[in-house]
Amino acid sequence: MNQRIAAYVTEKFVKNGIVTEKDKALYQYGVSQGVVIIFNILTTIFIGALFGMIWESMLFLLAFIPIRIYAGGYHAGSQIKCYIMSSLMIMLAMLDCKLIAVCSAAGFAEALAGALLLLAFAPVADKNKPITEDERSAYRRITQLFLLGELMMTAVFYCCSQSREFHALAAAVFFLGGIVTAGKIKNSVKKGIN
Repeated sequence: MNQRIAAYVTEKFVKNGIVTEKDKALYQYGVSQGVVIIFNILTTIFIGALFGMIWESMLFLLAFIPIRIYAGGYHAGSQIKCYIMSSLMIMLAMLDCKLIAVCSAAGFAEALAGALLLLAFAPVADKNKPITEDERSAYRRITQLFLLGELMMTAVFYCCSQSREFHALAAAVFFLGGIVTAGKIKNSVKKGIN
């Protein structure tokens, strides 16, 4: 569906002289990715609304995305599988936030577990997202910097009695650790990708 939307929008760009025919494929790809991102954000807001946790779902996403870009990890085989798995992950994260809200120690334990997994394994390449050794070193440092920042924010939220924010960030770090670990396991089963 997003391909049809992207083709339609790009064709309008060409007809209106915004994009040249030569650049059409590049813009179509960009519009397609934009549609996917917007659809995922709307889905996250919808899931957050179902749980009565719109703010937490958005904060989870804001904490999750920067580290995910550089840490890598498990990738689904298709966009639809990715969408379904991402939606399930957001639901589980919101449920997790509700469950650990009764115990701050659980939030700290989750953040610590996720952080240790990220430090041990990230970055994790995928056949669809291979990385060079230079990229591996740079991505590792960037992941560590983002992780340090998020752990500091988690501590600040805890100290300021911002329970909702504390648990959303703790859940983000925990799920990131899980995705990186799942990617490492997938690679070890398939062999050849670190």
